[in-house]
Amino acid sequence: MLNQAANIAQIISIIVPAFFGVYAIWRKIDKRQTDAYIMSVRISDKLEFIEQQFGPNGGGLCEAVNTMSAKVDTIDVRLNKVDTEVSRLAGRFDQHIIEANK
Repeated sequence: MLNQAANIAQIISIIVPAFFGVYAIWRKIDKRQTDAYIMSVRISDKLEFIEQQFGPNGGGLCEAVNTMSAKVDTIDVRLNKVDTEVSRLAGRFDQHIIEANK
């Protein structure tokens, strides 16, 4: 009887730590999978936000680029007008210099 109890105690002393070891490994794997899932959801949310920024009516970056483009176009038109006016003025001054030298 005592011998049988010793055998059962040895079997239990092997099985219980093995069971808890497998359980601990399973918990770590489960935690890593949960962390990876949470990270993938966060990345997905961020990508959706970025996609919305570049949509047709997304505002944000798309709107800022369009506004800057319109301002650059306006500046370009004004610069062309100034260039034309400066050319006309330079022609007038050249004409006055030629007339003064005669």
